[in-house]
Amino acid sequence: MGFYGDLVDLPLQDILYIISSHGKSGLLVLTTQSHDISLKFDRGAVASVTTSDGSLKIGQLLVSQGYVTEEQIEQALGLQAVNPDTTRIGDVLIDVGYVTREQIQNAVNAQLEASIFRILVQYGGTFSFEPTTNIETDPIASGIRLESMVLNAMRLADEWGSVHDSNLRVELTDTLIDASTVNALTDEERSLVMSVLNGDSTIDVIALRSGLNSKQFGQAVSGLQQRSMIQLVELKATDQATADTP
Repeated sequence: MGFYGDLVDLPLQDILYIISSHGKSGLLVLTTQSHDISLKFDRGAVASVTTSDGSLKIGQLLVSQGYVTEEQIEQALGLQAVNPDTTRIGDVLIDVGYVTREQIQNAVNAQLEASIFRILVQYGGTFSFEPTTNIETDPIASGIRLESMVLNAMRLADEWGSVHDSNLRVELTDTLIDASTVNALTDEERSLVMSVLNGDSTIDVIALRSGLNSKQFGQAVSGLQQRSMIQLVELKATDQATADTP
């Protein structure tokens, strides 16, 4: 029998414990304001991981970890497009010798831990688990140690929560901005402005999507405030309820 509900009522760490400790097989789908993640389980062990967050795609993680370059990812994507038998970018990168299987496994581990972390630091979201016996385990996922990942993600979430206030909304001001001001923006400041323009509003979601560490994010927010481009507004209870709805 499957189960579903709100992450407010049943925290993610409890859901993962239920699935792993009872050796369940099936598909767990988690949905939050910032991204979706799908986890397949085979008798309680993680069989595969997929996410809708572009910054957590395997290719981007490999670049951020220094294993490959953007150019090599582009080449691999080109090869992937003309090879109908290859569905995963990781397989292509291994085949052409750009990365090792161990490096891909490291990236998958980072992908899952970061996804768990991002769900933990956001209020709200939904989950659904559908049991099935037809689960094919991805060999790359065989090295995942779910319990240690959850514990580390919880530690990081506690640290992150002491820095970022999820009760703040980021809004663009009505101040007219000239071209020289826009050209003077740092890459970090520009990415935050684009995030707001794309519809993100609460500071925690914007911080997560930015991929910046706490210091970089704080500097970017401060810089935009000094340029009078953004303002931080405390969310009202009704606004918070709207922001928490996936």
